Amino acid sequence: MSVFADRQFDVVVASHVLEHLPFAYFGAARDELARVSRHAVVYLPFAGRHLECKFTYAQRVRELALRLSIPPVRRIPGDGPSCRGQHYWECGYPGFSVRRIARLLAERFIIDQRYHNRDWTYSLNFL
Repeated sequence: MSVFADRQFDVVVASHVLEHLPFAYFGAARDELARVSRHAVVYLPFAGRHLECKFTYAQRVRELALRLSIPPVRRIPGDGPSCRGQHYWECGYPGFSVRRIARLLAERFIIDQRYHNRDWTYSLNFL
């Protein structure tokens, strides 16, 4: 991203890309996002099994959902493709807790909101 000037953009979006890098590069990638923009939208995968029972009335006029997430128990190193053969790491694995990822992002950004996408519970979003 060195071709971009400091603060060249109003906002940058990293949608499901950071997990394709070894975790050792997470800090450098975050720092580059912060260099080129003051604001970032970061979407990351949320590991585990996600069970959901949803009742919807009149196309979301009313929605009731019961969600249960079961975190993974096996450890992954974060330095080679481990998660489905493409991701080096994912939030929720031991050593890659949501708390840790949020803390690392908060070193360079103010996190206004952290949430799971209502329609895709495998996505953990940071604004």
